[in-house]
Amino acid sequence: MSTVSTPLMDVVSDWDGKRLSVMLPDGRVLAEDPEPTGPSGVVDYWGREAHVTPHDGVVSQALADHVARDVVLARAVRGDIVYGAPVTILGSASLHDLATRMGEQQLVDQSERFRSTFLVETGRPGEEDDWVGHEVRLGDAVVKVVGRVGRCGVINFNPTTAGVEGSVLKQLATYRPSNERGEPYFAVLAEVVRPGAVPAVGSVGWK
Repeated sequence: MSTVSTPLMDVVSDWDGKRLSVMLPDGRVLAEDPEPTGPSGVVDYWGREAHVTPHDGVVSQALADHVARDVVLARAVRGDIVYGAPVTILGSASLHDLATRMGEQQLVDQSERFRSTFLVETGRPGEEDDWVGHEVRLGDAVVKVVGRVGRCGVINFNPTTAGVEGSVLKQLATYRPSNERGEPYFAVLAEVVRPGAVPAVGSVGWK
């Protein structure tokens, strides 16, 4: 099931560290404290190994019914299920530039569409591309920027409604460089060098 077509985008989930709950499109809310229901195993996640433990129960059954196929709800080892790196950073100027090019100013308030860990204030579009290979400071934390994020069609979906709103991916492809798969770069990947508190509002600085 591809990330851009799955009906799971209509499901709202919440995890408080102990209890898992999901709200289905029909308004039903189901919750449980997941317990392992089978041995741990290894699965392929975008070409990397991920260690997971199945947690069968009312939530997994509800999700299976929702997508009309077999579902295995599993808990992954922390850090195994990340796309490329633990941290992603998007510059505000890049987001404003995209919104202006598309004539869709609401995109400025939809940074979650790009699933970035941090949206940081920048002075020019694409500024974050220059950080690749460098360590930068985010509050008390220090991260090393290791690459750029290639984008797929999931960014065309509104993060709140799960509906398609324009072709953000197509617009990015008209002016942003792309990887070998033809995915336009937008935001950067980073690894944590020194953990620390990151304020909700702050600046990025060179270490």
